[in-house]
Amino acid sequence: MSKRILEVIADPATSNWVRKALNSAVGRDPVDAANDAEIVAELLKEEADAVFAAGVGRVHHSHRVAPRRPRPIVPKKRDTAETV
Repeated sequence: MSKRILEVIADPATSNWVRKALNSAVGRDPVDAANDAEIVAELLKEEADAVFAAGVGRVHHSHRVAPRRPRPIVPKKRDTAETV
């Protein structure tokens, strides 16, 4: 586990949800874990935007996530040896 991940897990300001997510990613392929995290982030952003747009009040305007350009998904390296 990287030093940065350990710092975030140890930070008292880190939510239990983030801490659990990082701990559950240990041992996984980091590209797969990052891709899964991007899917979760996008879905939660869409949900927050919908709640905000509906004026339900659960999402304060200062907590709205600014749109960002999607990062390319890095494919996993595959064995390119041909089988005969």
